[in-house]
Order: sequence, then structure tokens, then C-alpha cells
Amino acid sequence: MPDFQIVVPNPSLTIFPGTTVNFNGTVTSINGYDNSVELSCTAGTSAPPVPCVPSPGILTPTFAGVAFSVNAGSSTIGDYNFNVQGSGTDPKNTTHLAALTLNVVDFSMTAPSPGSVIEARGATSPAVSFKITAQGSFNQSVTLKLQCWQLVFGATCGFTPSATFNLTSASPVNATRT
Repeated sequence: MPDFQIVVPNPSLTIFPGTTVNFNGTVTSINGYDNSVELSCTAGTSAPPVPCVPSPGILTPTFAGVAFSVNAGSSTIGDYNFNVQGSGTDPKNTTHLAALTLNVVDFSMTAPSPGSVIEARGATSPAVSFKITAQGSFNQSVTLKLQCWQLVFGATCGFTPSATFNLTSASPVNATRT
């Protein structure tokens, strides 16, 4: 019986808010399926992100497979679990789904407290504290670069516990710099 198959080798991608990414896949003909297939984004356990645009929108699968992409993004942090749906123009209106996940993530930092420090030569400044928080399903490391401007020659500055923080939404990091 003629049919088609949708395959997306990398169905889970992560982006920052306001950007887009392409999910790449193929639609392959099985047993001589030769009708056109219309691709669209449909809800899974969540609505699709906006934008969500398959390209091409209509294709005719071949035995070797026809490539397509779904350009997706969002300015809202969250996890989008949606589908690319292929609807065939055959008499049975054959329909298949491929599940996709778009993780829109970010991280934030509170303002340092205190906002500025002036310390005498040879003394150690009080700690400047701030918090780094993951937003959405962010689970990467973040390395901060400290710009120690207006320091006298030989002065040093640094982060405690380190300049690299492993963030997850369940574990905000309290940090200090001196």
C-alpha cells in the first residue's frame, strides 16, 4: 500500500528568545506513493511557536526522500512541543506527524549590590553580590568576563566561587566578585 514517511533527525533544538532555527527533515515515498503532501505546523502538547513555517509547504515525496525545513522561533521563553504534519492529497488523505521540540531559553542576572566599590590601595574590597538565574529549560554553563576597569597597576579582581556557572532553572547561582 503506498504511503509516505516524515523523518526529522534532530527533533529537539534550543534557541534564545527572538531568534529562529530550522528543523531539517525529509519526506520519503514508501511503496510508490506519488501524491503531493502539504506540510504544516500543528499542536502537540503545546501550540506551535510563532513563527512556524515549513518550506516547501507542498512537496511530492520520492523514494530517495525530499528535503524540507521548518523555520521556528519565539520571543517567549518556554518549551514548545508541536508537530510538523504532512497531509497527502491521495484519496485516503494519508496524514503523518513528526514530533518537534523547541526550547526557548535565556538567563538573567540581578544588578550587583553594592553598585560600586572604592577601596584603598592594598586593601580587599567588600564582596559585590549578584544572582544568575536560568529561564525556561536553560541548562548550560555561563562564563562571566569581569571588566576590572579603573584598577591601579597590580590590582586583581575575580569571581567566587568561579567565573563559570552551571545553570539550571532549579538552581539559581549566588555569586560574588571582589
